Amino acid sequence: MIKNKIHYIDIGARGNLTEPWISHEEELSIYGFEADLNELLQLKKKYPERNYFKFGLFSKQGKRKLFLTKEPSQSSMYPPNKDNSQFERQHWETRLTISETEVECSTIDNVLKDIHTLDAIKIDTQGGEYDILKGGIKTLSSEKPILFLETWCHPVYTDAPLMHEIL
Repeated sequence: MIKNKIHYIDIGARGNLTEPWISHEEELSIYGFEADLNELLQLKKKYPERNYFKFGLFSKQGKRKLFLTKEPSQSSMYPPNKDNSQFERQHWETRLTISETEVECSTIDNVLKDIHTLDAIKIDTQGGEYDILKGGIKTLSSEKPILFLETWCHPVYTDAPLMHEIL
């Protein structure tokens, strides 16, 4: 029996946990961040035992534009790159912007300052990973959590930092 739960931060929390986390859900304290309000409301309803926050994370506090795409899981704070059409249709068509909305954003340093044990942070935000990390320098330096990031080697989203820039 685990006395203390693992503090798992899920940034870009759409859907459910993935492996290896889903197999150990009972051992986790889950804190989720999802900028898409419709998805956030579904997550709160489906997983009431988890802690979900009604704002996105970024490098600084304030409002930011969220580009909602044809496939909602590919929505981003960065607009999809129009040059993606050089690839096969199935790789870019789902990233077409269908609407834009303003979302309230905060930073890791502001939001997680009261959680004094951060064990693991997953960030899958379709290009916003670097900006989110920049907003958490103090917290990341002091807590040293394990980071799981989705990054890109090709500019799938306009002006989103690429993997080599994040590293």
